Amino acid sequence: MDIGEVESIAFGGQGIVRCEGLVVFLPFTAVGDTVSYRIKKRKKNFAFGELIEVLKPSAERVSPFCPYFGRCSGCQLQHIQYEAQLKYKRQWIEDALTRQAGVSHITVPPVVPARQQRAYRRRIVLVLKPHKGHFQAGYTMNASFSLLPITQCPIFTLPPDPIIESVQNIAHALHSQKEMDGRVHLLKESSTSYILHFHFNVMPDNAKAIFEKAVAEHVSISGILATSPKQTLRMGRLETSLTIEGLHFTFSPRAFIQNHPEQSINIYRALIEAAAPKERGNVLDLYCGIGISSLLLARRCNKRRASGLSREVIGLRMR
Repeated sequence: MDIGEVESIAFGGQGIVRCEGLVVFLPFTAVGDTVSYRIKKRKKNFAFGELIEVLKPSAERVSPFCPYFGRCSGCQLQHIQYEAQLKYKRQWIEDALTRQAGVSHITVPPVVPARQQRAYRRRIVLVLKPHKGHFQAGYTMNASFSLLPITQCPIFTLPPDPIIESVQNIAHALHSQKEMDGRVHLLKESSTSYILHFHFNVMPDNAKAIFEKAVAEHVSISGILATSPKQTLRMGRLETSLTIEGLHFTFSPRAFIQNHPEQSINIYRALIEAAAPKERGNVLDLYCGIGISSLLLARRCNKRRASGLSREVIGLRMR
């Protein structure tokens, strides 16, 4: 066991401690923490460690708001004050540009903070694993491939919203065999309405009956799409829509959209402002998802062409 003080936070959220010239990466630590730790994997010039105890906490350390933090592999920074998180994220971008890309004389502006740091995500993806002849839903555990069953995810919804518990109940009702696995996408239409997309390597034999019952009984579930390599099931309403800067988009649960509604608006507005020349220019959008940035930029361009528009777009029109 070793003792050290965390000097900085590396990209991805691991704290850095130096031990006799060796850089040690420690997850779930904050700058200024004095910690005890053990080295788990050693390389030539660096090592990966395991946090044993925070002996003296940093002023930047806060209590995580998720009960699964530290066990779930999804979040890495909830133990650090939000203002400090923004500072580190700005520094990571600047380091990537200057140290890795070799771009000199550049200053990355401060990160635009989000007003909403909880229940902000549009979608999450849960892993489905067989359990006693049925399924369990959850996230992958930190530093392992084991399943962590969950009943809530505070960056997606807040209590008393029952949607994740409802998904667990649906998963538990599905028949499974040992070699079967899958995942489920939860798409938030509104604070009270969701579309679910289940995908399996082999469709459960009772899937149709279970999903039809779920759509009928759960008022918060607008529709369920279930897919496997050999079968597709559709129940309820499987399209949703959003309006951004005057453009109205209707799309399926398999389409890609930015996950933070508030911050995605800021991204698009910054993109439009950056691409606003005095004279109209040409823009080629190669990875355009459902075409939001493409169409916003098209208003300012001479040639309007997008490559790779998602086949999962159900409809698209301008208002």
